[in-house]
Amino acid sequence: MTEAQVKKFIAGGTRRTRQEIMAETEDLIRGFTSVPCQRQEVGPIRRGENSARAIELLLTHPYRSVRSKLVGSLNLRCSDIDMSNEDIWTMTFYGTRVVLYFATRPAFVAQMLIRTGPEDFVSGLQHRARARGYRLDNSGFYAGEELLKPFDESGIFQALGLEYVPPQKRAATTFYKEMEK
Repeated sequence: MTEAQVKKFIAGGTRRTRQEIMAETEDLIRGFTSVPCQRQEVGPIRRGENSARAIELLLTHPYRSVRSKLVGSLNLRCSDIDMSNEDIWTMTFYGTRVVLYFATRPAFVAQMLIRTGPEDFVSGLQHRARARGYRLDNSGFYAGEELLKPFDESGIFQALGLEYVPPQKRAATTFYKEMEK
C-alpha cells in the first residue's frame, strides 16, 4: 500500500455512493426474512446529506422470532456486531457501519420521523406534541393513551398543526420558523 492509500484507509476508506451502499445492504436484508417487511432509509442519508460512511435502516417485521434466525447469517457476514438492544443492532458490513432499527408496525411512521432526525428537529416536534396533548416517541404517536396510526409522516405534522417538512429540509431552524407562524 502507498502512503496515500494507508491514509485513506485510516480515514475510513473510500466513499461510496448511497446506491452502492444500499445495493450491498440489500443482500444483508434479504437474509432477514422470506416474508416482506417494511424498510426505510433513515438518518443523514434520508435527509440527503452526503454521509455515505454509515447507513441507517428502519425495519418492521411481523415476527420478532425472525430476528433470531438472522444471527448466524450476520455472524458470517458482519463484524463488530452489537445486538445488546433488541430494537437497535449495529454492525460493520463490507467495511460500512450499518445501524438497523426495528419497529412494530403501529410505531413505524413515528420511528421513521424520529430516526430520520436531526435530533434538534425531533426534539422540537416532541415539545410541540406535549404542548398539544400528544406524545411522540419510539413506541409511536399518541393522543393521551391512544396509539394513533398515521399513514405517513405528514399525518403527524398535520396533527401538530404544522405543514409537512420533507426530510431534506429538516433542521432545528426550519422547525422553529414553522412554530412562529
